[in-house]
Amino acid sequence: MHSLIALSEEYYTHPPSGLAAHSSSQEECMSPNTPFFTYSNLLSQNLKERNIRVKEIVAGTDRLVFFIAVDGSVYVLGKVDKCTNGMTKDAVEDWKLKNPTKEFLDFPQCIVRGSEKPMEKVIIGFKHTLFLAKDGEIYGCGDNDRKQMNFEGFHISRAFGLRKIVIPNEPTTKFKLACSGCDFSVYITNDGRMFSSGGNYSGQCGIGVYRDVVMTEVDYKAQLERLHAPCTTITNIKATYNTTIFMTADRKLFAFGDNSYGCCGCGEQYQRDNHNIIRVGMSSPEFLKEEIADFSCGLFFVGVITCRNDVYVLGYNNFCQISCNHRTQICTPTKITQFNGIAQSISCGGYHSILLTTDMRVFGTGDTSDYAFFKIGAQYDRFTEINLEPMFGKKKHDRNKKKKTFAISAGISHSVVYTLSTSLSLCFPFMNRVLIAANHLSDVDILFLNEDVDMIM
Repeated sequence: MHSLIALSEEYYTHPPSGLAAHSSSQEECMSPNTPFFTYSNLLSQNLKERNIRVKEIVAGTDRLVFFIAVDGSVYVLGKVDKCTNGMTKDAVEDWKLKNPTKEFLDFPQCIVRGSEKPMEKVIIGFKHTLFLAKDGEIYGCGDNDRKQMNFEGFHISRAFGLRKIVIPNEPTTKFKLACSGCDFSVYITNDGRMFSSGGNYSGQCGIGVYRDVVMTEVDYKAQLERLHAPCTTITNIKATYNTTIFMTADRKLFAFGDNSYGCCGCGEQYQRDNHNIIRVGMSSPEFLKEEIADFSCGLFFVGVITCRNDVYVLGYNNFCQISCNHRTQICTPTKITQFNGIAQSISCGGYHSILLTTDMRVFGTGDTSDYAFFKIGAQYDRFTEINLEPMFGKKKHDRNKKKKTFAISAGISHSVVYTLSTSLSLCFPFMNRVLIAANHLSDVDILFLNEDVDMIM
């Protein structure tokens, strides 16, 4: 039995108070313009009864949102019949049987209980999802057609529910980092080794040949030494659709994989598949001098935050998803000067990006027609401030209270803004609203809005 959760029965054993199967309150709380069936105070009451205290929220693919609780439990909100959501096949079928007219979960569904296997991170890929446990084990779900997840026991091409991922002949090896692209994954073990698995058609697995691999070790240290890199300790790793980027302990960025849209910062306008590791941003002497604090990978583009709180962008820009409106692709790291000294974090999604400043303001740029989180059908060619105050102004006691934004997360088709407040506003009518989340969901009242998010021009 390799499935971590046999059946997530909590939905049925502990439904929201006052929300019986045939209760009229279901219709009263239903929002007609949103795929989520929302029920405001009932959801808040249910979360309090279940004692769910959320520490992190991650925007995933397929309009999913993952909630990581303080105790290591993981909950998911979004579409039911997607194998990337972590629910088992039995749980999905059982839920659909009990809710034949519903496409989306009513409220955050428990997929991992912290008492059984506490989780540390949820790592989003484009077709699969990884879950890094606090004990160093790693689990996955979703499409596995290229064996991007080497499951314990036997291979399956599509995994519902969480299954343990292992290195062949090393079933007890622990991991500290991982990243997921379209159909590949790269893993860093506790002892500092790198393994890659899945499609390698652009060199995104870093092994130097055009073929798929299954949990193959990458001798990245030797490659870094050939680049005269003084440090080989990896502290962070992420992936675009088909590029792997990692940061070393001396705060430098390196990459292998596709550079056709410039996300490796080589300064080239043509296709380049990098099967060997290269230094990110080699075309910019200014960028190479920077110490990197963090970075985020979108579909084919990258945002970088420096230790001086500046922000650089590079890669595909066809919808102005990285704000430079004069070029379709940015092959040399380009600084967005309006955020000099105030950029705290950036999160890159499908065709949009969101940015958080040091004074806790949120900005966004990019396409909002199909992947919208601003006004419907608009496109923003530069980072524009998102006015969050009207969302909290719906309640009189919130209007004069300061809201503090802690983190941001951009998914393929939606975004999450992680905010401490006395109210929680979920704006999610069809990939065209911002999802506002609170520091502790069990401490707040929940308000669902259908209005467009205002942009401060």
